[in-house]
Amino acid sequence: MENPSNFIVNTISRKGSLHKDTNEDFLLSVRHQNLLLCAVFDGCSTGKDSHFASALFGKILRNVFFSTDLNLNLELDDLLKKLTQSFINQIIEIKKQLQLPIDELLATCIICVLNTQTKEAKILTIGDGFVCLNGQNEIINQNNTPNYLAYHLENIEKNNSFDSWYNTETQYFQLAETEKLTISTDGILTFKSELNSDENFIIEPISYLTSDDFLLGNKSMLSRKINILKNKYALSNADDVSIIRIDFI
Repeated sequence: MENPSNFIVNTISRKGSLHKDTNEDFLLSVRHQNLLLCAVFDGCSTGKDSHFASALFGKILRNVFFSTDLNLNLELDDLLKKLTQSFINQIIEIKKQLQLPIDELLATCIICVLNTQTKEAKILTIGDGFVCLNGQNEIINQNNTPNYLAYHLENIEKNNSFDSWYNTETQYFQLAETEKLTISTDGILTFKSELNSDENFIIEPISYLTSDDFLLGNKSMLSRKINILKNKYALSNADDVSIIRIDFI
C-alpha cells in the first residue's frame, strides 16, 4: 500500500478456488512524481503457461514506465497511448527473441494512468475485466472469449497498424476527478457461496471490496476483506482475482 498525504492505493492478487496450482493473474502499481500507473493482467486458462503471459506483460509494462522518456506535461490521453505503444513494441520484440507462440501470450490487460495532483484518470481495457469509477461499476465482458492483444501483434508489426488497433480494438474509460477508482480482473465477479444457498448474499462482495470504507487505513484492507467474505459470509472467488483500489482522502 502506498500512503501519500492525499490518496491510498490498496492491492490484492488472490488465487481462485477453480485453479489448483497457480494464480494466473498479475498486477502492477508504480509511481513517478505525480503519475501513478496501475495495471491488472489475467492469463487465459486455456492458453499455455498463462501465469507466464500475465507476469511477462506486467514486467514489460513496468520496464516501459521507468525506461521510456515520459513527458509528464503531456495530456494523460497521449501519455497512456505512448506507454501502450512502447509496451506493445517491447512485447513484439520479446516474442521474436523467445520465439513465443500466440498461445503463450494470452492475457487480458487493464491499464490506468492517474495524475495524483489533478485526480484525472484514464483507463484502457484490452479484453475482459472490471472497473469501478467513483462508485459506478463497469463490466467488460466479451462472453468469455476476450479479444486478446496477442491476436493483433503480427498485424500491428507488419502493417504498422497500432493507431488502428488502439482506436478500434480497445475500450476506454476516464474520470475528470477521481474519488474512488478500482480496476480488477474479472475474478471479482466470481464470488460465490460455499454453502448450499440461493446466493441471496447478506453482503455484496463487489461493493464491499470497491466502495466500502471499512479498514480503509489498513495496509491489508483488501486481503482482510476477502478473508472476511470467506470466513464470515462463506463467499469465495472461484476465479483468480487481482484488484487495485485507489481512494482519495
